[in-house]
Amino acid sequence: MLENVEKMKQDLLAKAEALGKELPLNTLDELIDHFGGPEHVAEMTGRKGRLVRRPDGSVVFESRAEQCLSIDHVNLKEKERFMNGDK
Repeated sequence: MLENVEKMKQDLLAKAEALGKELPLNTLDELIDHFGGPEHVAEMTGRKGRLVRRPDGSVVFESRAEQCLSIDHVNLKEKERFMNGDK
């Protein structure tokens, strides 16, 4: 029984991964992608993570967390990077 459940889970994850290549990102993630990705765009939101398109076209979930920083502090760091012209 447990083996069947694990196989069903793996099949579902494989289908979701394949479908992810066909689905658009959400609007905010599309804008970030359009302007060069999270390395070039400062994001100051309450989101804990974002969808990032890789060069091969695949999409992965990426946490916005940085070492030892709360989401509020991540936003302050992003603001600082924007104001310094880094993003």
